[in-house]
Amino acid sequence: IEYRKDVLVHDPRPVLIEVKYREAFEGKSKEWLPKFRAAHRHAKENGWIFQILTEEKIRTPFLDNVKFLTATQ
Repeated sequence: IEYRKDVLVHDPRPVLIEVKYREAFEGKSKEWLPKFRAAHRHAKENGWIFQILTEEKIRTPFLDNVKFLTATQ
């Protein structure tokens, strides 16, 4: 199974992040499970951490701050 990265963050240990809308998990979790396992395995082989994030974890004041800071540079 091929896996394409959504995001790789270095904090300081690399974190491979899969981003999905929460509602997208409805009815698709069985379809995505093999891909997530492949991503987890890939991350582990490279000494990374694997995480799945939804908009609930991303759309916070932190995101607003990042947008503000990157827009002013």
